Amino acid sequence: GDGLFDARHDQFEAEAVDIVFLDINMPHMDGLQAAQRIKAHSAHDFVPVIFVTGASETQDLVRGIDAGGDDFLTKPFEEAVLNAKIRAFERIRTLHRNAALLHARERADWAVAQSLLGEVLMGANPGSPALQVDVTAADAFSADVFLAEYSPSGDLNLLLGDFTVHGLAAAFAALPIDAATRAHQDQDLL
Repeated sequence: GDGLFDARHDQFEAEAVDIVFLDINMPHMDGLQAAQRIKAHSAHDFVPVIFVTGASETQDLVRGIDAGGDDFLTKPFEEAVLNAKIRAFERIRTLHRNAALLHARERADWAVAQSLLGEVLMGANPGSPALQVDVTAADAFSADVFLAEYSPSGDLNLLLGDFTVHGLAAAFAALPIDAATRAHQDQDLL
């Protein structure tokens, strides 16, 4: 890579960068390549790249956006326009960060709920070498039910259920079926 860009890239990695302004035609590295590297490095955070260029050719502007640029300013530009674009990208960055936090929280909640539901729905099934089950959800969660219980006569009773909807709410819908089935089995044993 280019030594000057590598030094600036190290600086980019070391400091929190809120916004990047690039020229398409730079002396040491093409602005398009720089935008691609910046976007690859900041894939988990939204760092807007704005091309500042004297070129007003549509092809250059399209290439800049296609390379990962988020917007452009054509020189000379008004300070008011620059400030408005910065405020707009601050709003987008805030939305991106809020969405990332919600997604991380959702993944953690799903992991806990999936573990709990797995224990409740599948954990009560008896162990048997004749019983090999693989319930693979089409989504992160499903309300698919597989319940097994031995009857008083020693028969192995199975209940298979496939809900048409998926997700956490549907998975919780399987809990009453499990409770009703287990309660019915307990009454048969009395």
